[in-house]
Amino acid sequence: LSTHLRAIRSRKTAGSRQAGGALNAANGPRLSEEGYNRLVAELEGFREERVRVVEDIKRAMADKDYRENAPLDAAKERQGFVEAKIRELESELTNAQILSKTGEETDKSRENVVLRAVVGSSITVKDVDTKRIINYTLVDKREADIAAGKISTVSPVGQALLDRAVGDEVEIIVPKGTMRYLVEKIGA
Repeated sequence: LSTHLRAIRSRKTAGSRQAGGALNAANGPRLSEEGYNRLVAELEGFREERVRVVEDIKRAMADKDYRENAPLDAAKERQGFVEAKIRELESELTNAQILSKTGEETDKSRENVVLRAVVGSSITVKDVDTKRIINYTLVDKREADIAAGKISTVSPVGQALLDRAVGDEVEIIVPKGTMRYLVEKIGA
């Protein structure tokens, strides 16, 4: 019975498409050139693995015992994972926006030009309590690497620093407590 049922498309899904039928590019990930190249390399790795998984399935099918063929089941499961990952990466790369090197945005609505932190910006902050200087780079969640100082814009710290200007004081509520930062520099 479930094969004869059809899921109803919601208005949200239909409304998120443009007149040409393609997904809106503004919804895609905003990646640096480095992050984009890393995703392309990851996609190529999965495409190579796809070939190996198909060979594994052929070897497992040569056994001819389909009832209790654990290698065949494992290979088919891996094939499903690899195919899903390939589709996901292709979709992300198709809709990705590659950011410029600087990543800063200027706010010209005010009389003077103010740099605002956006995805791709390098931002230097000073912890108001400890006086410690910290450097971050705001990146998309796919590029986040705290060891390299790259924080996601969906993290509490990343969200708080997004769209801030030099001199802004930011209060961030994290599980450990409340942190207060002063934005000292935006840019290289």
